[in-house]
Amino acid sequence: MKHHPPENLKSKPAAPVSKEEHAYLEIKKSIMARKFVPGQKIIFRDLEELLGMSKTPITSAMARLEQEGFLFSEHNRGYYVRELSKDEIKQLYRLRIGLEEIAVEFAVEHYSEDSFAVLTSILEAYLAHDCSYYDAKRLQLDLEFHLQIARMGGNKYLIQFLTQIYERARIGLVPVFMTPLIPRFKEEHSQIVKAIKKRDALLAKKLIRAHESVTIEVLDSN
Repeated sequence: MKHHPPENLKSKPAAPVSKEEHAYLEIKKSIMARKFVPGQKIIFRDLEELLGMSKTPITSAMARLEQEGFLFSEHNRGYYVRELSKDEIKQLYRLRIGLEEIAVEFAVEHYSEDSFAVLTSILEAYLAHDCSYYDAKRLQLDLEFHLQIARMGGNKYLIQFLTQIYERARIGLVPVFMTPLIPRFKEEHSQIVKAIKKRDALLAKKLIRAHESVTIEVLDSN
């Protein structure tokens, strides 16, 4: 039986955004989807044509993305997609493990049937996703799964910090390396959900640490 987000948790229509905000969101989306790959130079003319706007809001958006660590600039050469080293990604994941242990503890403490139903629906989508390799869709569902656990706890600062870590780590990962682990990830996600349903914070924290540590092992072996 599928669960659907209750009305109060469904996304509301987005408010109109400025040209700068629109440029920021679209460029960031392209980076996250690896349409712009690490090390690639961003061509202003291409963005002006793609976004249908002048250079000014695009420049502001790029400066913001540089501040957030998605891009870097070189004098008189322009902007490039930032490439994370293996060590930087591992540092992000070690931080992610600690924060996710806190998140899952909060999720158990503030458990509600409505928020758990949303988590279950994301798990069902993850399990049902039929692709032989670890594609961008599975990665997005994976991140949504973990972010929903944080949302269940209701700590806005924790949600914000984890979102930033997820986004930063995502641009440095090569998802295809995760393909052999899909069956394991499916089982671990299912076990985490069961532990949260039982309100077993200790078990949930143990499971989340083991689950996230796998990525560090993959990084070390590639």
